[in-house]
Amino acid sequence: MQNAFDRSATFRKLVAIIDASDTYVYVLEGKCSHSVSACFVSVTASDTNRFMRVLVDDHTADTELMGLIAHELKHATEVIAEPWIRSTDAKYHFYERTAMHAPGGTHETRAAIAAGEIVRSEARKANRGLAR
Repeated sequence: MQNAFDRSATFRKLVAIIDASDTYVYVLEGKCSHSVSACFVSVTASDTNRFMRVLVDDHTADTELMGLIAHELKHATEVIAEPWIRSTDAKYHFYERTAMHAPGGTHETRAAIAAGEIVRSEARKANRGLAR
């Protein structure tokens, strides 16, 4: 995550949105269902904060991993923008209404796909600059 933060302005923007919110996002190593390498698995809340959990397969190549995390952080910021989402069930119903339905029963947004692609591109560009 530090590499992504250092190499991608888009990743830094996602982190800034999360930091400015009432939400803590935990990115943990883990396995997702539906044969995906990363997933936004839960939302819980206290009286004053929300807690979100993202799982990633950390056996993924560095640049790809940065994009996967950015993709899931974008989903987290989508939920942060909806203060009424305070549970995993509410998150599910939000995405049932607003997201594309991907194979295997998952939900997807164009914004999250784009965020992952942009971070991968920024990281590759930064890596080329470091190699010089």
